Amino acid sequence: MVYHWQIPCFKSYARPSRAATATRTHPIIDYPYALVLSEYCRVIPHNGAWITCFIVNKRSNPFGIQVSSDPPTLSDSAVSDAPPAIRPPRASGNGGTLPASVAERLRERIIEGEFPPGSRLNERTLGEMLGVSRTPLREALRLLAFDGLVRIEPNRGAQVVELSETDVRETFEVIGGIETLACHYACERATDQEIAEIRALTFEMRASHARRDLPTYYRCNREIHARIHQAAHNTLLTRLYETQNIRIQNLRFVSNENHENWDRSMRQHIDLAEALAARDTARLTEIMRMHLQCKYEAALKYLAQRTPSQGPPNHPQYSA
Repeated sequence: MVYHWQIPCFKSYARPSRAATATRTHPIIDYPYALVLSEYCRVIPHNGAWITCFIVNKRSNPFGIQVSSDPPTLSDSAVSDAPPAIRPPRASGNGGTLPASVAERLRERIIEGEFPPGSRLNERTLGEMLGVSRTPLREALRLLAFDGLVRIEPNRGAQVVELSETDVRETFEVIGGIETLACHYACERATDQEIAEIRALTFEMRASHARRDLPTYYRCNREIHARIHQAAHNTLLTRLYETQNIRIQNLRFVSNENHENWDRSMRQHIDLAEALAARDTARLTEIMRMHLQCKYEAALKYLAQRTPSQGPPNHPQYSA
């Protein structure tokens, strides 16, 4: 038996036509577990059967869902032209220009710890690594300096910014206020489509968590937070979030390297999606406050381990 389930289209995909949206669809179901066969395939146990979901390259971006008693196999041809299940967050800066593209690639490597705080960024080495000349590379580094991720010093080049405990505390205090305010407005203003997209992203996030794929998990994480801000429909609030949050992305990423922290964060994101779907403002803002409190405490522990000579953190409790 074959079903066709049309998921909400992400903004990086083409929107479906009216004819496509009029076809019979299944509602989004919050599955407790998913076995990910590939970037484009999900195998999900449901009602005693296995459901194979794969994205096909059609304008409406539906999943083809096949039900069988055993985990089915998926041929390469079925997904050879499929788009990625999750698009990475879009590059900031100058749209699709080469410097912006290079900046985005470097930004991801800084966030994911390939270039740790305090490390020097050698232009020649980076140019060879990324396959670009010095001119777009230098412009990309200037974009990252504008983000607050690198510091450019005369005659010394670029260096990844190393935040102090005070920097982290102040940033989390600001982010806490911004994120909880965004939750408040998202409950009031989010469309059903926006909420469905956030729930779909949470499903992808859970699949990444199940297979312990931290980079993909965290890209879903970032996109979910960004979508909540978009759903608040307040341009100034979103702009403030983007400019402040980028500074602590690496700390938020590395906090998930501790599996206990990672599992707790995943549970909190499930609760966030449920509270938003229910438009429960009080619950959503409280879960977000707790989520950021945990991230802040994990960030301080990471800083203390990285610089043991400074001793244990001694800051007042963060509250959003």
